[in-house]
Amino acid sequence: MTDTVHDPPPWLAEVALAVPGSVDPAESAGAFLRALVEIGPAVGVSLWHHGGGPPALLARLGIAPGSASAPPLTPIWDAATLTWPLAGAEILRLTLPMPPTAATAWALERVLRGFGTHRVTAAGYASARGAGQALAAVEAERQATLEALRESQSFLTEIVENLPDMIFVKDAADLRFVRFNRAGERLLGFPSEALLGKNDYDFFPREEADFFTSKDREVLASGRLLDIPCEEIQTRLQGIRSLHTKKIPILDATGSPRFLLGISEDITEARAAREALARTSEELRRSNEELRHFATTVSHDLQEPLRAVAGFADLLRGRISASLDDEGREWLDYVVDGARRMQRLVRDLLAYARLGVSGPERGAVDLEALLAAVLEALVLRMAETGAVVTHDPLPVIAADEVQMGQLLQNLIGNALDHGGGQPPRVHVGARQDGDRWVFVVRDEGIGFEQRFADRLFEPFYRLDPGVGSARLGSGIGLAVCKRIVESHGGLIEATGAPGEGATFRFWLPIGSPEI
Repeated sequence: MTDTVHDPPPWLAEVALAVPGSVDPAESAGAFLRALVEIGPAVGVSLWHHGGGPPALLARLGIAPGSASAPPLTPIWDAATLTWPLAGAEILRLTLPMPPTAATAWALERVLRGFGTHRVTAAGYASARGAGQALAAVEAERQATLEALRESQSFLTEIVENLPDMIFVKDAADLRFVRFNRAGERLLGFPSEALLGKNDYDFFPREEADFFTSKDREVLASGRLLDIPCEEIQTRLQGIRSLHTKKIPILDATGSPRFLLGISEDITEARAAREALARTSEELRRSNEELRHFATTVSHDLQEPLRAVAGFADLLRGRISASLDDEGREWLDYVVDGARRMQRLVRDLLAYARLGVSGPERGAVDLEALLAAVLEALVLRMAETGAVVTHDPLPVIAADEVQMGQLLQNLIGNALDHGGGQPPRVHVGARQDGDRWVFVVRDEGIGFEQRFADRLFEPFYRLDPGVGSARLGSGIGLAVCKRIVESHGGLIEATGAPGEGATFRFWLPIGSPEI
């Protein structure tokens, strides 16, 4: 009887499996066969065993030919290639698509290696040249893929090695180091060769090692990122360092922790700088508090003698004014005016010092009603100067009512003081700008040179006579305005020009007026 000759399938690979004498060849071949079938339907398998053909072997494996569990079989067209003089070997012939994909080739390679493949050859082509070309194409693709993989691995390695922060990886089972980058070597003072395979107890004091280990176990148990803002570590060459560490588990395909990845930033210098800044800030706060207390005490203690000087000077002027000549009366007026200006200066200084003692007491402030109260307090000065004050509709804001009243009174009073001999005209405006209110107090007085704008808000600063300042007041009013605005989280600025008036703008954040 003549064997039927079949056309060759697209691509065949013969596999010789070396099977130890103590292992049932059928069981070994069957396990191999099942592993191949798991690769996917793109792989057809025909299997030949020297003790019997595929049906006999399948029967020994408990697989009925044609059943759902039986692998697809391809015709065996060249029986001569199925006999190899290898004792206890299983000979298999595999059928793959042409050309096989890289994924299929990798899957096959893993299966073959896992089952102790003795050798693999190509067959089934009309000519050896065709088989060689097919294998060469697959091998070229595999080599190109491996080279791309090596390049990618090298690129990632360079990134990890050049990061300025310490990167380390521990195995999840024993928490032994399996990877350390150069930053970690420099920080700990050990080469990676001395670190790999060791755990925390090999390098750190027990208390530190206990802490690190407990955090590692916490991460592996939770399966989530753990952020440790500050932890101290004993290094070999740099002493104790402070680290900001983040740890996260690396899971396997089943979702179980396989490794632990850690990233540590050395924050020793930054922490020291923050602590030094905090100490300096505390010292400055304490110094400012003492200065404010001193200013409050001195201002209060000065009030009484100044009131006495001003009061007795007034009495003296009333009793002896008629007996004095013009020069004497002028000198007495100087005494009275000087005492009153000193009283005003001390009062303003006291108000300025008190602003820094505590923050503003915020509440709902109706600026329309507050402005009306301020104008009522200034009615005598407005009558004396003939001033006219207009305003836009003003909002209800969240602020300290007393301080807002003082702010408006100081700005409007400043405009009344610098009318330049003409009846002052003052306008108060307001508009919303995003998340802020913008307020404007504008006058048509003598103005100022813009180069003096920032200095206007300095305590005791007043413009020189040549600039055109009326030089009234104590020089504290605008400094008080600046402190009030800043204590509310805002800012204030001034613009102007000589003879063209001045404009004061201040910005306040929009808060809930229901506070």
